[in-house]
Amino acid sequence: MSPRPGFVLDVDRYTPPLDPLTDPSTAIRHALLNPLGDREPLPALLFPGMRLTIAFDDISLPLPPMERPDNRQLVIEQGLDLASSSAYSDSYTDLPMLEAVGHPVAVNPDRVLAKVAKEREWEVMQFTKPVRLRDRVSV
Repeated sequence: MSPRPGFVLDVDRYTPPLDPLTDPSTAIRHALLNPLGDREPLPALLFPGMRLTIAFDDISLPLPPMERPDNRQLVIEQGLDLASSSAYSDSYTDLPMLEAVGHPVAVNPDRVLAKVAKEREWEVMQFTKPVRLRDRVSV
């Protein structure tokens, strides 16, 4: 059985303490979107129907108590938020937004976005019958 991908940090009594985070939520989201090394960001690893596992420790051992804010809870919240979010765009200029969600969708994409969407196996929607906004919304 091969190990699950991820980052393992061994901490023991000789590990120096880390400086406290001034904004844990932002730091966690940054870490999920900008992992260490050549790893892909979390949204790039997600696909419809997959199961997402967030493990902090050996699950056979009780977790130690944590001071507020509980960073483990923040990681779960941020991970689930990324996994469940969607974005729709027609332009490559929106790549940062599309890369930051769990379900990016290219809608009538320009050439560059169509190429990226195909390479990354993103959903692509093509609408061929335009509907004027005035016909859909009462003024």
